[in-house]
Amino acid sequence: MKHLTKFFIAPFCFFIFFNCWSQADDKDPPVITATGDQVYCPLSQINIVTAFNMTNDDNVDIEAFHIQISTGYVQGQDQLTLTGNHPYINDNWNPTEGKLSFTSSGGAVNLVLQDLIDAVNDVVFESNSASVSGEKYFSFTIGDANYLPSTDHYYEYISSPGITWTTARDAAAARRYFGLQGYLATIMSPEEAQLTGEQASGVGWIGGSDATTEGVWQWVTGPEAGTVFWNGGINGSTPNYANWNTNEPNDCCSGSDGDENYAHVTSPNVGTRGSWNDLPNAGDTNPSSNFHPQGYVVEYGGMPGDPPVNISASTRIRVPSISNVVDNEICGPGSITLEATATEGTIVWFDAQTGGNQLDIGSLYTTPVLTSTTNYYVLASVNGCLDGERTEVTATVNTIPTITSTNGDAICGEGEGTLLANASAGVVNWYDALVGGTLLETGNSFTTPVLSITTTYYVDATHNGCTTANRTPVAVIVNPTPEFEVDNDAIYCINGGGQVILETYNPNGNYTYEWFDESGDVISSVSIATVNEDGVYSVVATNSLGCESNPVSFKVVGNPNITDEDIIVKDLSNNNMISVDTSSINIEDYEFSLDNEFGPFKNEPLFENVYSGDHMLYIRDKFGCGIIAFPVFVLGFPKFFTPNGDASNPTWNINGLGTEYSARSNVFIYDRYGKLIKHLIPGVDGWDGTFNGQILENSDYWFVANLIDISGNIKVFRGHFSLIR
Repeated sequence: MKHLTKFFIAPFCFFIFFNCWSQADDKDPPVITATGDQVYCPLSQINIVTAFNMTNDDNVDIEAFHIQISTGYVQGQDQLTLTGNHPYINDNWNPTEGKLSFTSSGGAVNLVLQDLIDAVNDVVFESNSASVSGEKYFSFTIGDANYLPSTDHYYEYISSPGITWTTARDAAAARRYFGLQGYLATIMSPEEAQLTGEQASGVGWIGGSDATTEGVWQWVTGPEAGTVFWNGGINGSTPNYANWNTNEPNDCCSGSDGDENYAHVTSPNVGTRGSWNDLPNAGDTNPSSNFHPQGYVVEYGGMPGDPPVNISASTRIRVPSISNVVDNEICGPGSITLEATATEGTIVWFDAQTGGNQLDIGSLYTTPVLTSTTNYYVLASVNGCLDGERTEVTATVNTIPTITSTNGDAICGEGEGTLLANASAGVVNWYDALVGGTLLETGNSFTTPVLSITTTYYVDATHNGCTTANRTPVAVIVNPTPEFEVDNDAIYCINGGGQVILETYNPNGNYTYEWFDESGDVISSVSIATVNEDGVYSVVATNSLGCESNPVSFKVVGNPNITDEDIIVKDLSNNNMISVDTSSINIEDYEFSLDNEFGPFKNEPLFENVYSGDHMLYIRDKFGCGIIAFPVFVLGFPKFFTPNGDASNPTWNINGLGTEYSARSNVFIYDRYGKLIKHLIPGVDGWDGTFNGQILENSDYWFVANLIDISGNIKVFRGHFSLIR
């Protein structure tokens, strides 16, 4: 880390080397003292010293003297000028380096001490920028090197086209400046970067390298040797300070002696002036290339064994500035207090950025009543200076929002309401009270909870911290639903093709009505409905406000829409069954019984293992509206017969053949081998178990029954039975 060094006088030796200070007989160099820490008023001139002196007890020859804006220099704006009459002084301003140099006029080689002192006291600084800011340091030295007060080091550019980095490193280490050992410059701050880069007389090598570890850039020269200043490549980072050019370090091209491992101040023709790039040891060997090394930058100071020197001094000027402003705002018209602080001096308030009127002085300013946002401007003034950059301070007048429209809601009976509101600006807020209360929702719409009574809510709006003066009520009107009486506890019965009248009565108002059947079709638009079919019917009443009642339902039950065709008989089987096709009725409303009108009844219309013969099927509704009966005839046959002389099951024949079958029906009996054993006429004498007068043995026999009804339709049944003796 670099440190400021306090100047003191002590004897030391000077070495003659290259362009360094040359002194015979071990003479002590001149001692420079300068004072000056002044406030600068922009667009004016100011002497850079309040006092300056130089002692030269050993009468050392002074061929040149240099004054440089060493910190804060802005080329094209800042300038040092020698004023007054100084016939023995030649002055030269170098705008690139920001340096004013004095040499002797009239043919003399050396400057006369008093002439030099008088000239320095007459040097003035001026900036042509009204927005000049910050601090500017001036360094005074009798040597060619640039002096930086913040480090107390000296910096010198040495031109040497084509020199390699390693050669430049060795050459820099061999140089001396008033006894101070040289080294390739190590740049640790923006001020150093500006002085060695932007304000240097050339570009070239500096003391950084990543040759030891690729991507770890460190200073390898001077007192900062070993300090890492960059990790990585183009997208790397610095632990302290670095000044790489855009897209550097890129390690893009290998030279004849290796990769780009050495730091170099970039040519002003490439990228940002004074920034760095990486190059191989020899750089680009093409002399016309922007990357052909032109020299190197030597830094002096901070090395072990360096003697104390007092060959330089520095002064500074400073421009007061506004360090902080506090804008303020108000809701609606009114006065606003603004605030500002300055680095020093008095704060002056204006109504314009340039020109305009001076309004007040001090850190606080209270505006007149404002109706719109207004900008004010402040300046830090010392000694009555009213020039310089003004800083804007804003007094914001926020418009108080208003509720521009609302839309309530009306619901019937009980339910949620949807409320709407719009504001001139900002966000709409919904509350449950005119004052205070609870914030329920924000936004242009609000859905209420379920309401059963008319309820009022309240809205305001906020914008930029401003809130509507008064809340606006928005209501949900809960209208009553129609009420009426019905006798729908009973079941309405339809029997024998009759009609049923369904009706409402004792309404609480004048309503319109709609009656609906199970399909949703409207069957009546008055207070009553006449129906002649079973089913569930409903009615809805509507009042003049458009509110509908809940649907009220009526159950109408009639004789089931069942015919003989819906009765299904499975007979002449091992499991004779009777069932009902119920697709035309609501089966849940009916129950079924076989052969007994008093039951038991069951919900399922299926009867199994039904014996052959005549039966009566009963169907009744579950609501007591009626019962219907269907005669059913079931054909059957014995599963076995026993012709053993005991008069029990002596013969076998088809049973239960009714009058619907003609005498042309017949039955054929076969043994197990398919031999015809007997031909029977159903309903006449059965088979006695013989064949041609011979008694047949126990066995299973098969039959085919061709049953012909009175319409001539033939039904064929097949089965088998057993002969058991």
